[in-house]
Amino acid sequence: MSKGTILEIENDKVLVMTGECDFIYIKRKSGMFVGQQVQYVDRDTKIKNRQSNWLVPVISSVAAIFVIISSYFIFFHKNSVNPLNDTFAFVDIDINPSIEFMLDDSNKVIKAVPLNKDAEKVIKGAQLDNIYLEKAITNFIAKSDELGFIQIGKNYLLATVSLNDEYKEYGKDTQNQKSSLDKLEETLNIALEDKTDKFKVNKVSPIIKKKASKNNLSMGRQLYFDNLKKSGNEISIDEARNEDVSIIIDNLDGSSNESGDTKTKSPNSTSSPTGIKTNTASARVLTTPTIKPNSKNTPTKPAETKAVEKVVYDDNIMDLSGKIKGNNIVLNWTPIEGANFQYYKIVISKNNSKPKYPDDGYLYAISDINTSSVTIGMDSKYNGGDFGERLIPGARYYFSITSVFKDKKVYSNTIAFTCPKTAVNTTKPSVDPNSAPKLTAKVESNGIALSWTPNTREGFVYYKVVISKDNPHPKYPEDGYMWYSEKDTSYMVESSNGYNGGDFDGKLVSGQKYYFSITYVYNDKKISSNTLYLTYP
Repeated sequence: MSKGTILEIENDKVLVMTGECDFIYIKRKSGMFVGQQVQYVDRDTKIKNRQSNWLVPVISSVAAIFVIISSYFIFFHKNSVNPLNDTFAFVDIDINPSIEFMLDDSNKVIKAVPLNKDAEKVIKGAQLDNIYLEKAITNFIAKSDELGFIQIGKNYLLATVSLNDEYKEYGKDTQNQKSSLDKLEETLNIALEDKTDKFKVNKVSPIIKKKASKNNLSMGRQLYFDNLKKSGNEISIDEARNEDVSIIIDNLDGSSNESGDTKTKSPNSTSSPTGIKTNTASARVLTTPTIKPNSKNTPTKPAETKAVEKVVYDDNIMDLSGKIKGNNIVLNWTPIEGANFQYYKIVISKNNSKPKYPDDGYLYAISDINTSSVTIGMDSKYNGGDFGERLIPGARYYFSITSVFKDKKVYSNTIAFTCPKTAVNTTKPSVDPNSAPKLTAKVESNGIALSWTPNTREGFVYYKVVISKDNPHPKYPEDGYMWYSEKDTSYMVESSNGYNGGDFDGKLVSGQKYYFSITYVYNDKKISSNTLYLTYP
């Protein structure tokens, strides 16, 4: 096995300088970067002893070659940073394009790496680096759809996640890293719920990741390859690389999890325990959903599929989907970006198939640009429009989102639903819905345990744990957040958890006092709990 240093990366090959100062091309593999020292064997070599053209006019002698190259690498190693040291985890996404996201410990994309030629086309026109994973996945799927890689009714997605054992903090706090991996898995489940017809999320060990990199496969395809090999089936690396994603999902769903490499999870899903979700009333990205009926909460006739209007503002696409959930209608959309944003308006009409604000009134005005979901109850009060103040159970309505900016408005596609016929539950909650949220805490040796009263109001979205060093009344989004949940009412604050935004550097300092509060986020407002001023242990 030989060693060398990567000088250039060109599509599916990389230029390497060997220890003897020869220049060769080898096959590109996941995670490679300029300046990295790599090991390779003869079969990895594509072109031997090929000097890069930029060296020829500059170098006049072997001595000069040695001096120039040596000086370059002394400088390079002093001034470069190995991105693998800062990569907390890898997330591979397989649709047909296959891509790898290298994440930091806050789930922000450090680098997006294409794993096949289709992904190379997608990555050229999509913003994927230096944004949070959920947004990167949204952009990746949207661009894949735009380029024709996604087929209607056959939109299957395989997501595979692994910790990076070359991460600078790897192994120092295994329990916290395991918890972070579980949260990342949950984030993927939530992010993908309304973006694909069928998907599966797997967790694998760093061993699988290393094997996948060696074979130039995604981690999901490597897992599929290993499963078939273990069961005695003959399969080549190329066959695993080109297999249809739906077949891989079916195989992984039916495989044993005894190795611990795969663990699927399906929060808030009515699907089977395998972790595969098939959405019954949602849409793939850039496709208006067809609502599939069932006996509990949808009409006997399927809803009509409406044409999609792709709306762009500063190169952003706004896509609306939705589903029936119990007595409510849940809308989900792609968060928009751009300066001068004011609010989203949730717009409904009985007769207009393309409702918009202000012509057709509005239900809610949401000022948080990062909001991407709203729950509509049958007792929600409407402002203006072509029907009364309340939605009528069993009646059919059109729904859309208007994004209001200071200088223009942006309209989503329209979807239609027949409201659930189930009567609205009018039973009063045991807790007064107008009572103020209350936060309590207990300082422990390893952190601060927070607990708060559960939500009792309509239109609830999630809780945000907010911390500030200087603001005695911290709230989201002004003061950032450490963690959020749709249902949990307790959380252990630890410095290693990191922080998003805020007025400190993201790490809590032992002995320093901080302000703690919980922001209850609703469709149309936010409410903050009391504030606690505590010393971090």
